[in-house]
Amino acid sequence: MKTKLFCTIIAFAVVGNIAFAQVPGSKSETPFAAIDGAVYKVGDTLTMGVGSEANGNFNYIYVPANVFLNTARRNYTHAAAGQRIVVKHFSVVKNSGTTYAVFTLASAQNACVNINLALESGELVSKNSSHLSKVREREVYNAAVQGIGRSISTLGNTVPANAMAQGSQQLSAPYSFLCYMKNKSSIKDYAIEYLFVHQWDLYREYADDEFNFQDVIDATTVFMEQKVSEIKDEQVFFINTKSEFGEYDFDKNLFSFTPLTLASYFTLHRWIYLGCEKCKTNTEVRLKFLNTHLFQGLVMDRDKANDLLKQRKPYSSINIDRGVSIMVYFTLVDSIEENLNPLGASRPNIVYLRANIDYIEVYDSYAVSRGTNMLLYTMRPAIQN
Repeated sequence: MKTKLFCTIIAFAVVGNIAFAQVPGSKSETPFAAIDGAVYKVGDTLTMGVGSEANGNFNYIYVPANVFLNTARRNYTHAAAGQRIVVKHFSVVKNSGTTYAVFTLASAQNACVNINLALESGELVSKNSSHLSKVREREVYNAAVQGIGRSISTLGNTVPANAMAQGSQQLSAPYSFLCYMKNKSSIKDYAIEYLFVHQWDLYREYADDEFNFQDVIDATTVFMEQKVSEIKDEQVFFINTKSEFGEYDFDKNLFSFTPLTLASYFTLHRWIYLGCEKCKTNTEVRLKFLNTHLFQGLVMDRDKANDLLKQRKPYSSINIDRGVSIMVYFTLVDSIEENLNPLGASRPNIVYLRANIDYIEVYDSYAVSRGTNMLLYTMRPAIQN
């Protein structure tokens, strides 16, 4: 079946004589049904979108070459974005089935736009308000990609420079929600909640327009499904937080140190006490570790331990700062749900992502605050008798 490529002819106010560019095909005034579901007619006023070239210039809206005037094809530049144009007539190439829509600019030359390709690329604004162009779909996807990399602000700590183990992934707030989605048969039910919590700008922009909002939901669902499919069962994650060590045990050559307990958990994804009228789900995702009892004690020889305390003892006080930064590397085991509430309930459903710690890196928090690494100790799981 022949593919029809359409160019719309757009007419601006024309002054003086018209020099016609050579648009292929024969003139036609037959309305054209485009890929966006809208029908385009002679006399329609359309709006140029944003050029699809890397520099913002247009690829599918241009003035064709003219052998009589010895002029080459001229694509419109980024400066034409937002211009309103009027369909003058269509031009159909019989052999190929390609259809152009021709329009006249103030330069008095005919120009044309390939409607379908321009709609797909975002170079032409659709007459159908519910049409999601590839440009908007790409914007939704890119915004989601940027959002997924946001650090866990609730932990209130900076990741030590160059400290992340190769192949590890920070379990950010949005990523924790995606990990929870691995056990869900329908991710689309959670797309609005994901938008509301992690992509607020997109939610706010489109929530009041149910047609455009549905397009954004669909694009977000595609993004979530792709990211969830990329999460491997053996994926190593990490989080960073702070802890404190206790007094030195001279017999064991270590500081007493229990960075995490079975009762410890980190709240990653939540609504932050805001209401979401459109949300069908209400979830709070927490991270909990199952093998914290295997990680005890900050091993350090006596001289090094003494130097560490001397550096941290202020002259004006006898109190010593015993705070450290820790990087916890782990793999997820499963997820369990508690306090299940009906869909749309004001109270969230509590979800625990349960994990086993692989190892913990302990950093000097003073050095981390200055943007450098000072690894004090790597905690490995203790061997149980």
